[in-house]
Amino acid sequence: MRITFITGKCKSMNNRILLYNFIQILYAVSMLTSACTKEPSYSEIPQIVKASTRVYKYMSTPAGRGLQDSVLLILDIRDGDGNLGINSPLSSEDINRFLSNGDWTNYKVTTFRFINNKFEKIESPVSRDVLFFPALTSSNSIGAKEGILYLNKIFVYVKNYVMYPTKFQIQIRDNNLNESNIAETDTVTVPYPK
Repeated sequence: MRITFITGKCKSMNNRILLYNFIQILYAVSMLTSACTKEPSYSEIPQIVKASTRVYKYMSTPAGRGLQDSVLLILDIRDGDGNLGINSPLSSEDINRFLSNGDWTNYKVTTFRFINNKFEKIESPVSRDVLFFPALTSSNSIGAKEGILYLNKIFVYVKNYVMYPTKFQIQIRDNNLNESNIAETDTVTVPYPK
């Protein structure tokens, strides 16, 4: 079964992103309602098949006082038992169970900036937040799942900025705390304060 779902800390979404997501949802619903295929066989360890990015440049900030680049991180994922995601609202039990096993919830993002002729890991506000995506199935629905996760990262143009090539490493884990492979995105160029 192929499911498309949308998640992430989105400070600002433009109409193109909303339209793209709406089309993806319509496609997923049409596939679910019109196709009967044999359930795929995937490992119970989640897998990120592909990680990519899409950049929306020079978008207006929410307050309309400046410009920002919105980097959409796109993850194509698979899981054999479909136990991905956390029910919302988050219970303190769920948060503590994840955080006590590696200090992250069900996905994490590490940001790297190209400086001094090499990519260096940088501190990122998203990396320090509790990141989660919602449960993909109801409690009685099990089985192989594949889908697409989205995370929106914002880079604001300040008065004095420098453009740097940037890439991201992303990892997910299921509710049994099985960790996926670490996937790396392509490189994008975004603004940073001087």
